[in-house]
Amino acid sequence: PDDFIKTYKDFLRVRDVLPYYRYNPRVLASLADLLDSLWYSKERISRLSLLTSIKQYGVKVKAVREYYSRAKAVLHPFPIETNRKICRTFQRCFDMEILISRKQAESIKVICNSLLIGAPLSAEEEQWLCDNADKSPMILNRILRYPVASPVISAWARIHYYSHRYSERRTEMVGWMLDENLDFEIDEQTLIADFEYLNKKDKAAIRQFDEEWEAKEIMDTELGPLLGDPEKRSPDLFGFGRPPASYYSDEPVLELSRRPYRVPLRAAEFSKYKTGLPDFNKLRDAFYEDLQLFQNRTMLWAITYSRLPLPVKEKLLKKQYMPSTVNSFFSICKCLKSVRLLKWLSKQ
Repeated sequence: PDDFIKTYKDFLRVRDVLPYYRYNPRVLASLADLLDSLWYSKERISRLSLLTSIKQYGVKVKAVREYYSRAKAVLHPFPIETNRKICRTFQRCFDMEILISRKQAESIKVICNSLLIGAPLSAEEEQWLCDNADKSPMILNRILRYPVASPVISAWARIHYYSHRYSERRTEMVGWMLDENLDFEIDEQTLIADFEYLNKKDKAAIRQFDEEWEAKEIMDTELGPLLGDPEKRSPDLFGFGRPPASYYSDEPVLELSRRPYRVPLRAAEFSKYKTGLPDFNKLRDAFYEDLQLFQNRTMLWAITYSRLPLPVKEKLLKKQYMPSTVNSFFSICKCLKSVRLLKWLSKQ
């Protein structure tokens, strides 16, 4: 029945069997209403359990593990009001004061984020996302990968287009510019500015990592044996009454920029960095040599990521086609599931 979940007690009664019920959009709406209305309740409730049940109940096709990849679960299309309530739950987890533990808040953020993938919202929620773009990568993803055209997000993209904060997401930013102007094309100078900024950022990250690693080795060498030997350590060494059983600091983590092109690597101590280090000289030579190719590839994927109608995308993609980017073009045909575009490509 449509109304078999009206209260939290009703939810508890059917929580364990709810995922096995036949999908009913009214039941889903009732669950979302409960989550939204009870968020600030002082009653003893599990907000995480409610949200988890919404996700489980809304699954249309369960995830299937394939040979080289894993297909994500397919959800029933949620009404926009349900999406808005889920987004409000997402927003509340970023409040300075929340009614749940930080660990639960992080779990709720992840679930809400997955439910909001491909979900249209109202202008109010779109504006909140734009105002808080730098608070979390999840928020930024929901902005740049928003499924439908949005004047609010287009205005945000126009304002921040040249900001280096989004240099790693240049292709998606161009996609938003195309939504408003079909003739828009990224210029070489913007790509060069992004490239030089990312080089500067990565070099600074490596320097900081080396400094933190050196400090860690000094601390571990000097304090590790001292605190590891009960006969040598002083209980008041740090003024805490009793020192830890041992002292070995955490290893620093090196995070480098994500780039949409191949990065030549130089020899480096993998056990230390846990990743390859860019060979900046070779990287610079390769980038400037293939700048036009990279510019064309950026436009191809920007058109793909845009929210333009498929016939318009096909027309723009044909205009940008170059034999040197045929592999990218083929991938885009599959991504868009465009038979017309694939047939056109086979004749080139």
